[in-house]
Amino acid sequence: MQRLLIAAVVAVLLPGCAVFRLAGYAMHPDVPVVVDGEAVQLAGLEAPVHVTFSAAGLPHIQAGNEHDLMLVTGWLQARDRMFQLDLLRHLARGEVASLVGLVPFGEGTSLDLDKRNRALGFARATTQMIESVSKQERAAAQAFADGINAWIASGKTALEHRLLGVDEIRRWTVEDSMAIYRMLMFSLSGNHGQEYRRLLIACRAGLDAVEEVWPSQIAFGVYTMPALQQPAKVPPTILPEVADALRGCQNAREHHEPAARGAGLPRPVATQLAALATLLRDGFTSSNNWVVSGALTASGKPLV
Repeated sequence: MQRLLIAAVVAVLLPGCAVFRLAGYAMHPDVPVVVDGEAVQLAGLEAPVHVTFSAAGLPHIQAGNEHDLMLVTGWLQARDRMFQLDLLRHLARGEVASLVGLVPFGEGTSLDLDKRNRALGFARATTQMIESVSKQERAAAQAFADGINAWIASGKTALEHRLLGVDEIRRWTVEDSMAIYRMLMFSLSGNHGQEYRRLLIACRAGLDAVEEVWPSQIAFGVYTMPALQQPAKVPPTILPEVADALRGCQNAREHHEPAARGAGLPRPVATQLAALATLLRDGFTSSNNWVVSGALTASGKPLV
């Protein structure tokens, strides 16, 4: 016990060690604070910008133009989520091992993940993507990056960076944002395994079994911000193209196996599917994505 106590004291007192940094943060947390209604002062702003907060702590930005809006948005996101932004950048560029070292990560190691993401090429062709959009869109993306860099220039590092011994964060670029965008767009295809399993169930047991075990319209909870009128129903979670494939598979099965029509599932299959029903109905993930109704936009189209 005496040796353990001595080791603990030495670990805490060692300058620069993670335990020392964490203890210092616990005693004197330096969480960045913006006063409600404060006029934000940042280099590059073209007009005064004020930030107010809802009762839930959500920032509302009052800006006179899109440039200033994007600049302050980048600054606020970096203030609250600089480590998350930096981690996403390292993920998209295949540089996680350079941030956290060679450690277990997901189903493999950080190096395995870097190799996969570099092979997928999220960071490639980002310059061409930026050049292909409008001048207004490029300006907005640059203003967002400038806002992040304004926070980086302040020298205030997130606790996670300090625990990892990262004292200097490289400047943010529009290419970083585009690399993350490409990675997130790729992640939207993450339900391909679910759709494939639905197809297998349909081929094996028919469309009725699919709807019983894994319905097309899973009743996820619906949340709006603020709480306005709730949608009439949740949109289907299955694409029309997939539904057509399921119907085609069912038609082919009935054509080749006429005797199977109307037959029930074999008992072991039915039991296994029933055991998965609750899990499959509830889904697997959640997200903090948000949507603005087209009724509230100038174009009449929704924003996601």
